[in-house]
Amino acid sequence: MGACSQVVLESPQETVVLRQDKGTVAHPEFWYQHEKAQCSFAWQVNVGKEGIWSLRFRKLSGQKCTVSLPQLLSDYSLVLGKIFNEYEAKKLKAVTIEMMERFDPSQEIIKRQQQACLNNPAWHDYAKRYPNHASQKSSNRLFIESIKEIPEVNNLFAPHGLKLQIIAVEKVFTSKTSLSPVSLCFDAGQYDFSVTSLGDQ
Repeated sequence: MGACSQVVLESPQETVVLRQDKGTVAHPEFWYQHEKAQCSFAWQVNVGKEGIWSLRFRKLSGQKCTVSLPQLLSDYSLVLGKIFNEYEAKKLKAVTIEMMERFDPSQEIIKRQQQACLNNPAWHDYAKRYPNHASQKSSNRLFIESIKEIPEVNNLFAPHGLKLQIIAVEKVFTSKTSLSPVSLCFDAGQYDFSVTSLGDQ
């Protein structure tokens, strides 16, 4: 692991640690790590040719995080602000976020996503009749069509002139609830987002 440098943002209690991690000279990786008790996380920057870069969110702490979603979003935004000061927003091409349960330990987002799944007749048909369901779509595609977008994620990137769209997910999670006779989707192991300029909308 490379040397670490520490950047203090806003107050001595809010710090971002920049460290160079594994990677190559041609494609370096950098971690912008927010060190908060129980809720530490990092945005990982991967830099490619001609300054094209991608971003991955990772939760680092193994302890249960009890910080509210609004406070976490503020912390995420703090670190992203540091990153966008160093990298051109127009050259960001992809964002990946691990499970929403890790991004939002309060589970507000996954509860909303479960409700979206409940309201999607195509998901009910899939859960009841797979592999003979009418749409013939995968559970991944039906999950994306159910939730459509994650406003909290878009709100993090809008100040930088960017809009994110979910283009793929990996490993959809489902559970039985009293809300429905079928298992409902609520989260995924990974979310992949495309990135466009708000000016292109």
